[in-house]
Amino acid sequence: MHDTSFENLELFVESYFPDNDGLKLIDIGSRLRTPEKKFKWRGLLKNFTYIGVDLVEGDNVDLVLDDPYVYPFDDNSVDVIIANSIFEHSEFFWELFLELLRILKPTGILYINAPSNGDFHRGSFEQDLLVDVYRFYPDSGKALEKWGIKNNFLNLGLLESYTFKKRSKMWNDYVAIYIKDKNYVENYPNRIINNTNHFYNGYYFGEKGIRNYKVLTEDHETILSKEYFKRLGKYMVTTMKSIYKFVRGTKETG
Repeated sequence: MHDTSFENLELFVESYFPDNDGLKLIDIGSRLRTPEKKFKWRGLLKNFTYIGVDLVEGDNVDLVLDDPYVYPFDDNSVDVIIANSIFEHSEFFWELFLELLRILKPTGILYINAPSNGDFHRGSFEQDLLVDVYRFYPDSGKALEKWGIKNNFLNLGLLESYTFKKRSKMWNDYVAIYIKDKNYVENYPNRIINNTNHFYNGYYFGEKGIRNYKVLTEDHETILSKEYFKRLGKYMVTTMKSIYKFVRGTKETG
């Protein structure tokens, strides 16, 4: 896991659940493979009634799914769902999205963190259980909100979404946070994008427009910057050659 995935999860917990009382939380893709995730990730979620769900057995997995699109939980039974670095690996993430909404309580919150850029990265699982198929852009969260409403989750609300700027790693995290029934939106008065400015293209529930609007992604800016300096270097070389020829020609004619 990369640095900003931890940072965004911490911002989420601090903003939405500063004083949770053992709320039931499902962590999708919970298998722990690094000491950093084992101690830091679980530490951020320590006050929840935690259930780790994955496609394979392993450390921190309480439940192994038989079908990645069928969760053995009752309707309206879960308070919080964490889907971190999952949707890019789900071949039919729109179906997964609906299944997660099904099991959320009306007051329930769904947290999605998926890459907006980055390398092709597949897992080491057997039988191609972890493929890498999607990246998410600023309007992805709004599109999923429309998809949920179209499938009879009529009060679904996108509370906020944004693309997080890089830190030390290459990844830009796209974060989208939903409430199953927006009639309960007052239960969650705080938003991450009110507490940080380290993002661009942010949507805010009930607010028109986009916060920190930006056309170019950070990857595009990096590419353009490299291309600029490359062209500048070529220009300088050409200019120096021209000056050298001019000076040499002046000496010869003098």
